[in-house]
Amino acid sequence: MLNAKTLAPITKSDREERIKKAAAKLAENGYSCLVVAGPSNFYYFCGAKGGYSDRLYALVIKCDGTCFYVCPSFEERRMRETYGEDAEVLPWQEDQNPCEMIARKLSAFKGKIGLEDTLPLWYHSEFEKAARQGAGDAGMIVRLCRAVKSEKELKIMAHANAVIGEAVSAAFERAKEGMTNREMSELVAEECLARGCKGGGFVLFGEAASYPHGTKYPQKLKAGDLMLCDAGCQIEGYTSDITRSVVFGTPSARQREVYKVLREAQEAARAAAKVGNPLEAPDLAAREAIGKAGFGYDYETFTHRLGHGIGLDGHEWPYLCRGNKMLLVENMTFSDEPGIYIPGEIGMRLEDCMYVTGEGGKYLAPQQKSLEEC
Repeated sequence: MLNAKTLAPITKSDREERIKKAAAKLAENGYSCLVVAGPSNFYYFCGAKGGYSDRLYALVIKCDGTCFYVCPSFEERRMRETYGEDAEVLPWQEDQNPCEMIARKLSAFKGKIGLEDTLPLWYHSEFEKAARQGAGDAGMIVRLCRAVKSEKELKIMAHANAVIGEAVSAAFERAKEGMTNREMSELVAEECLARGCKGGGFVLFGEAASYPHGTKYPQKLKAGDLMLCDAGCQIEGYTSDITRSVVFGTPSARQREVYKVLREAQEAARAAAKVGNPLEAPDLAAREAIGKAGFGYDYETFTHRLGHGIGLDGHEWPYLCRGNKMLLVENMTFSDEPGIYIPGEIGMRLEDCMYVTGEGGKYLAPQQKSLEEC
């Protein structure tokens, strides 16, 4: 049985490299600094988990590569315990405006104050009023840093995808006629916990799988039903995402036909996920395979984009979608998840996560074996 432990977690030195990379991009784009406060972005640079607050807690990365932390004064002790006694901290009292204080501290720097785009709008407004040098949206700098994964990140993500694959397989082995889809979801969560991580699965049985995000009505499993499970877990903060479509019993000819088309579509998309191709290329390749098989070239049965970026968030920028002309870069990570949905008849999706190489996409973990087995 796999477990959630990893041999090489993300370290302080890894995060310092990320800060240097962001600082270089700030300088290239004329920003004096970057204010980071969104939970996932803060974790990416600092390694601390948290949530949004009505009080500003932030990391400010300066274009010279140095940084400082911002927090309410009553939290300064805790900040130093977390980030070190020598960490530079800008504390603020309840009757002070932290945005004004940050702007004053950076007044000697040329260039706008950069704001990541997950900051609440109120902070954007306050910085625009307070910053003599101006403030602007620098969210793309964070996105570009996070989109391209390091070798260490890829290894963690590969492990997370392997763990959730094993957990779903173990849950499906416990399937019994008459059980509900919610009971199956609970089994997936149990199997994740048995492997030392938090995770779960969204499960649909039979005709309900023809609606990509399901229905609120519970389903009971019967022979011949397709069991669709969209599942993920987190390891070292990184998210996995797979979808398995397995038949409970003997697959029908129609189920086998749809499965074969989706495997072909998934493979076509993987091959198109090549450095230098536009992000729309894998989506178009999958639609071509589905269209040739008679299921429509547009959104007739394949009703959603091919895939999303993935990393610290289950869905993150950028996206594999028709019309996206941005170019694929080595070690970007995406889901590859073509689906065919015919309401009232059949619904099926295959999903695996991959990273981009010069030869095409490489899956982070093994794919589903067959329509009868994960």
